[in-house]
Amino acid sequence: MRCDRAQQLYDEYSRGSLPPATMARLEEHLAACPPCRETFELNDQIARLMRRATDVAHPGPQYFDDLAARVLDRLDAGERPVGPLDGGRGAAPWRRPLWWSGFSAAAALLALAVFPPPDAARVSRVAESQIAAPGPGTVVVADGARRELVLTSPAAPFAASEISSASPGRMLDKGLEGRNSNTARVEQLISPSGPSLSPSARSGSGSAELDVEPHIEVVKLQEPADPRTRIPTEVIEQLQLIESQMAVGGEDQLRVHLRELDRMVQARVSADSILRDMPGVRQARLYLQADEQLADGHADEAMTAFTQVVVIDERAPLALRAALQIADLAYGERANFGQAREYYARCTGPEAARALTAAERRHVEGQLERLRRFSENNWQDLEMLHLVQRGEWSQVVPALGNLIERPPAAPLLPEAARSIAARLEHARLQSDSDIVQQVYNLLAKRVMVEQNEDIRAWLDLALGDILLTHYQDYQQALNRYQRVLSGSSTSGAATLARAKCDQMIERRLNDDMARY
Repeated sequence: MRCDRAQQLYDEYSRGSLPPATMARLEEHLAACPPCRETFELNDQIARLMRRATDVAHPGPQYFDDLAARVLDRLDAGERPVGPLDGGRGAAPWRRPLWWSGFSAAAALLALAVFPPPDAARVSRVAESQIAAPGPGTVVVADGARRELVLTSPAAPFAASEISSASPGRMLDKGLEGRNSNTARVEQLISPSGPSLSPSARSGSGSAELDVEPHIEVVKLQEPADPRTRIPTEVIEQLQLIESQMAVGGEDQLRVHLRELDRMVQARVSADSILRDMPGVRQARLYLQADEQLADGHADEAMTAFTQVVVIDERAPLALRAALQIADLAYGERANFGQAREYYARCTGPEAARALTAAERRHVEGQLERLRRFSENNWQDLEMLHLVQRGEWSQVVPALGNLIERPPAAPLLPEAARSIAARLEHARLQSDSDIVQQVYNLLAKRVMVEQNEDIRAWLDLALGDILLTHYQDYQQALNRYQRVLSGSSTSGAATLARAKCDQMIERRLNDDMARY
């Protein structure tokens, strides 16, 4: 358990409301951490002082109601001045205007009762560092490794209710800014739990009410520098570099920056350093871990790590890149098109310009448009395409047949044909000749009836690739490529067909040269 977490639990610890497991971990931490133990003891002392300063019973409103009457009775019982000794009439005796003097005396006694002399009680624990003298009626509470309490208001003879003990402020973690600053930040001010002090003095035709509410200030104290919590400048600069270059260099450059950051963290901090818990560092290391797992072919583990990057801070630029990786994996590996659409949608808006390259943003827009276009029947056509691209060869023929039979799926046929040709070229399957023949027949039949020139060109290109890689029929393959060139010489399929024709002509010339 870290020190900041332990200090946040003081309130619940003092009330005994912590779960047993948390209580055990906290007490274990206090036993091994003198600073935290000293802080808890100081909080206990503050609570006791606050209770003693306000632990006088309220006399009740009746006490003040009868106060004026008691004072008037005593004044009326006193001696009055008499006339001259010679018994003459003399001057009229002097009489004080008791109708207002009684109230004056009552007000004076009330003031003494509420506000005793300023030297009555003063509790003070003063900080080592100089802090400005607070005004009257101020409780100063400082958070951090050192805590001070200054009660500057005169001790009141009574209180309407007991003031709750001061709880330690909670340190705000602001990432780099918060870690670099050695000044404790207090999130919440401490406030008394009970109502304000409101004694009343009443008499005859008037009443007086006095409200005294304790005023609480929070003083920032400079904490001693701790080398374990100081962030190296080069780590900060590397984090800033990663964020600024993320939308420029793309995935390859990002990978270089992340590895450099990981090297800095490994070289400069110990295994239990607080730097490893920084959100930016955690995201960077998790992203690098996920990227390496993806390169090793562990898609599920990579997806879990990318998800953790998003959970740490979903608004961070690196989280947007992780969301793009999750969307691509959900689309290509798992065929979970609902999840793919959700994460592609996260990669849009102004924030995407800071995290993604222009090509990546165009990719996101294209994928969202495709998911919208083929959303019918819960993306059934996209599921068939996924089987053609990644399913077992026994699944390829029925999946391709479903795509060919569905007119709305026609735009997906070029991609399906290219995927089959690419799989044959890399797998060099010789034992599945029957399946390959069925695939070839399906594509050849569709070419004969296909009206769209672009789709027909891509299907002819795939047929030529199958003839070349699986059957080694160079002449028939060349005929297919030439059909592509004659149909549309400027399309993407025509560009690839021209390159393949050139390669076949060059290979044939080399073979002829070798014979001679």
